[in-house]
This record gives sequence, structure tokens and C-alpha cells, in this order.
Amino acid sequence: MTEHQETDSSGTSPASSEDPKPKRQAHTPAMWAKIQPTLKYYYITMDMTLEEAMQKIVAEHDFHATENMYKKRLKTWGLTKHTKATEKEKALARILQNGPLTGDPIPIRHDKLVRYAKSRVKSGALGSHHLKQITKRNTAGRTVPHIVSPVTIAARTPAVPQSVEPRGQFAELDLFLRAQRVLVEKERKEFLAGPRGSPLAIFLALRKGLTLWRNQAFAAARMSFGEAAQMTMEDLQGNEVSVSRITCCISSIVWGSEHEPVFLKFAEFMMNAALEVLGPQSAMTIVLTHLQTEPSIETQVRIWESSSDNYEISEENVLHWWSMAQRRWRWSVGCEKWELAARCCRHAMSEARRINRLRPEMEAVAQSELDVILARLREL
Repeated sequence: MTEHQETDSSGTSPASSEDPKPKRQAHTPAMWAKIQPTLKYYYITMDMTLEEAMQKIVAEHDFHATENMYKKRLKTWGLTKHTKATEKEKALARILQNGPLTGDPIPIRHDKLVRYAKSRVKSGALGSHHLKQITKRNTAGRTVPHIVSPVTIAARTPAVPQSVEPRGQFAELDLFLRAQRVLVEKERKEFLAGPRGSPLAIFLALRKGLTLWRNQAFAAARMSFGEAAQMTMEDLQGNEVSVSRITCCISSIVWGSEHEPVFLKFAEFMMNAALEVLGPQSAMTIVLTHLQTEPSIETQVRIWESSSDNYEISEENVLHWWSMAQRRWRWSVGCEKWELAARCCRHAMSEARRINRLRPEMEAVAQSELDVILARLREL
């Protein structure tokens, strides 16, 4: 057993053949990190018992561990159902000030906050009008990441299509690719319907915030970062989840040329927000969670092939198709796959020209970037 593998409290390996209980396995930190969002969702957000949450994780991740091992991990992560009064006070204050709760280290269920607020009203610390505001906050659909039932989630987000069950290392990638196809189709429909402003609005707010921060305009920077977070929550909490601004933002963060720590931290925020609002089985949560890892270049090539190779340009989808093509060749540049970048850029211009939809501004940007790519190829 390696130093990174955990044992239960008896000191024996989880994979011990002498244990008659369901199979156990050696658990690395990476394996625990993978199931942490699911455990947090079921145990903390959904308020399941630890045993119930463990059963869910076995069914969804084929992950087997003892109750003691889970308790140790919960303690390490600081995940507890026993919320300190000071944390409840902070949460109540944010509600009364119409502030967001997403991003708290430990989310507090709204019904628990209401019960706590009632006790504060009885003690005279809060007025009855405060209780009314707190009670209504959850139904107003503003910024509190409340509990959403699976039926509600299914009605608001597209389902991930089924496939032949893959095994081993391919299972997670297969699930991600299917979830990605769901988001690509949803993104396409939003482009056809007319996106809400620029699809890059969230990322541009982030980049603006970073520029302001570097110029020591800290108050303005925080406001810009806050706008990015607010747009993310608006898209996740609408009657129907909107994906375009979020997918364009995560594409720019993961596959763009600017790998700033603040961007990576915001990607983590989006993942946690999707998990709390939509649950672990939504296509958005699956994609954002997977992109927190750093897949190999070969895997990323497969991701792009899956999302775009069978997606043909047409009169109606040209803007979305071009956006996808542009993100693909720019990702190739970021990975220094220059021949692939040149091929993708040329193909994009050729296809748009074929249907007579290559606008002058589109061609100017693409040709300029292609010239840079070809110059780099000549240097190799």
C-alpha cells in the first residue's frame, strides 16, 4: 500500500480480502477530490444522512469507502451540518442586504436560516418585517442557491443522452463528451433565438476586472468581478438555464491564451454555483467539473472533434458555427498545435465563403490570425 492510500480505523487496507463487506479500494487524494462535490451536494445541500450520501456515491461513482473514512474526509474539508451562529448571522445579513450567498465556504439551507431567523425575532434581535423578507427571498429567485428538485432540474436543463456503458478510464470522458454535446446544442439554439447581449459578456467583465486590479482600481475591479458573478447566477437560475455566456467564458478560460489565477478561480466558482443550483447530474455541472482537471492534449483534441466535426455550417447557424470554429483554432494555437490551427482556420473561412456568409470583419480577423500561425510554422 502506498503512502497516499487510505485505510479504515482498523488499520487494514480497504482492499483487504478478509473483509466480507462490499468491496473497498485504495483511495488516493485525487479520487476523494473527484467525489467531493457529489458528497457535498447530497450530504450538505440535500441534507441526506451520511449513509444515504454514501449509497448515492457508490451508485454514481462506484466509489467504496467506510463511514469512518468519510468522516475523516468531511472533517478535513470542513464540511459539517453544525453551522456556527456567526455564519448564520452573516448569511442573514447578506439576505437582508440583497447580497449573494453563493461562494460561502459552507452553504446554509434556506429553511434552516428561516428557523434561525424566527428565533432571532423572538429574542427581539430582528423585526417581524425582517422575517418576512427572509422568508420571501427563497421564492423570489434572486441569488440564493436553493434546493432544486430533480424534476425541476429536468424541466430546466437538457438531459444527458445515454450511451453504451463504457468501462474504466473511458467512463468519465464519455459522460463529459455526452454532456458537452448537450450544451453545444443548447448553445446553438440560443444563438438562433438571439443571445442575451454578447456571449462573451461574462469573460469580458472578468478581463476588465483584472485590468482594473492591475491598475490598482480595486473598488472598480471588485464591481466588475461581481458583475461577472451576477451574470453567471442569472443564467443558472432562470426559468430555463442559459448556457452561452457561461460556455464562452469557460472556453476562454480553459482554452484561451490567458491563464490568470483569477480566471481559474472564477472557473471554480462557476462549477460550485452550477453544482449548488442544478445538482451534480446536470450537463452544465458535469462539463464545468471535468474542465477543472487538466486533460492531455490528445484528450482535448478528441473533445473538440466530438463537439464540432459533425456540426455543419448553414444559413441559420453561421454565427454559432463560426464561434465554435474560432474557439477551436485558437485552442490549437494555445496548445502550439500549429498545423491543426492552420487547418481549422482555413476550413472555417472556406466553409463560410462556400455559403456566401464570410463577412469582411470575420475574414479580416481570421486571415490576420492565420498569418501569425503560418509565420510560426515557417519558424519550425
